[in-house]
Amino acid sequence: MTGWLTKPEVNSLYYNTVAGKIAFGTEATVGAQATAVGRLIALHAKATGKRSIRILEIAANDCAFERALLGKLRVLIRDGVAALDRIDYVAVEYARGSLEAAAAWEEEEGTHERVLRPPGQQVAEGPLEPARPTLVALLADDGPPAVNVGLVHAEANQFLRSSSETFDYAILNELLDDMPYRAYYADAQGVTREFVPHARAGDEGWTVRISAEESPDGPVLEPGTLSARSPESVEVVEGIARRLASGGLLLVHDYGFAGDAASVGDWASPAPHLPGLVTMEFPEGSEDGFPRSFFRVFGNEQLRVVQVTNDVNFAELQAALEGSGTVSVIAHGNAKTHLPGGPDLQKGDGVFLSEFLKAQPDDDLPALLASLHERQREFREAYVRDYVGGHGNVFYDLLYVKD
Repeated sequence: MTGWLTKPEVNSLYYNTVAGKIAFGTEATVGAQATAVGRLIALHAKATGKRSIRILEIAANDCAFERALLGKLRVLIRDGVAALDRIDYVAVEYARGSLEAAAAWEEEEGTHERVLRPPGQQVAEGPLEPARPTLVALLADDGPPAVNVGLVHAEANQFLRSSSETFDYAILNELLDDMPYRAYYADAQGVTREFVPHARAGDEGWTVRISAEESPDGPVLEPGTLSARSPESVEVVEGIARRLASGGLLLVHDYGFAGDAASVGDWASPAPHLPGLVTMEFPEGSEDGFPRSFFRVFGNEQLRVVQVTNDVNFAELQAALEGSGTVSVIAHGNAKTHLPGGPDLQKGDGVFLSEFLKAQPDDDLPALLASLHERQREFREAYVRDYVGGHGNVFYDLLYVKD
């Protein structure tokens, strides 16, 4: 690819270049997320009387989260906390190289008893986007519990449009920040502008340019506020909702803002950790009151590629899902785990890690979910005030339970 690339184009190039060559160190894979999700699933399966469950993960990357989650569930089953006889897991990933590397790792390390490859498959050359969902490998254990993991090469919405399968649980770990987004801000005079990232590779590295143009058809915003829209992200969560069984649960883990609009000041400072191969360009005269760090830029120095992400509008997702189930957005709680005196995770404080890392087998999950739903705004505001200095852009977890 040459010339100026859009956010989807530069991210497609990034993932298909680094796939299988680097380990993905997201918040979900390096933190306690797998343990918390495992306990949540164990409690939910017990509350609904399920002994056989189906899990969908989209944006599985190198399957590190899948391995960690299944490992936690096996421990919970062994210890008598969970009662599951069978787990079917579908791990969907856009970058095929990541799935090939995951399957090769399984063949060498033997986390699963068998690694089965469909015969006659060839990796297509040409367009980066797969033409149709393709099974890369099947990982299988006889158990107990019996486990089957399908590694599927597909783009998220492409998979959901083509799938007729039903799942009990769906997991999105830091997928939506990569999706196409339209971002808007209102300056001090109340003029709404859309600001857009483009990236171009050069001999010395990459230039990421953020342009801004007046947007009369954009959302109505208060002066000094910002918002963003992503029909593609909404399509993902709505597609998952259609694929969930009644009572099924969707968990979205990502960084973003909980209200439909947030203060531009939360992103006014330059990004603190800009890759060395990247130069940023902003509109002339944008030093004051411009969201300079809303679009986050990451890079791989060795492979000379970059990635552009942004904060997720959780209010938009919540609005899309509320008609078909119960939706709660709560702080993840990672700031509480990084305190100088050690983690400050207390049951009842309304953050994801506190409530589910410390969950007990006899906990009343429906009552807990009801409390998190009813008090979600109160819990979010307390977390933002006490742990992140009032900045509203933090890691959140969206919990959706289908009616």
